[in-house]
Amino acid sequence: MIQMNRNLSTKKAQKILGWHSTFNNEQIILESVDTMVKYNLIHR
Repeated sequence: MIQMNRNLSTKKAQKILGWHSTFNNEQIILESVDTMVKYNLIHR
């Protein structure tokens, strides 16, 4: 199996672009699940 680096960070976007998230972690997870359900990647 191919190993993937799942360490994600927004530090570069914050530093270079001044970007910041408008969502908290819970909102991000819930939106991600909704998108996966929408595209039939998972089922409720």
